[in-house]
Amino acid sequence: MRYENIIDVLSSRFPEVSRRYNEEKDYVEGLPHLVFEIVFVPYFREVMQSEDQNTKLQVIELLEEMISCEDEKIQEIVVVSVLEPLLSERDFLKIIRNQLGLKTQESLQVLEKDFGWA
Repeated sequence: MRYENIIDVLSSRFPEVSRRYNEEKDYVEGLPHLVFEIVFVPYFREVMQSEDQNTKLQVIELLEEMISCEDEKIQEIVVVSVLEPLLSERDFLKIIRNQLGLKTQESLQVLEKDFGWA
């Protein structure tokens, strides 16, 4: 997994995200941070509030894989473009927190502390 191909990774794993990406392509094309914040985060919310356990596991695994990646730019996508936009959604985070991978949970806790939510 590399920063240069992270949008392709996301699109190949989640066809629905790929479809949504294509709808927003003129605005977010080639900009991983925008793709994750504008396209992936709403999808992530929907999946995490659904009963689709398989897709939940897949999105959680992707975030965990990204936050564990040696490429710091990929880690930054999770922190800045996925977790930060969700910080103010306290009820949502309360529901999903324990479902997230351990490293993703740790990053969320650091962010909450840094932003004064913890």
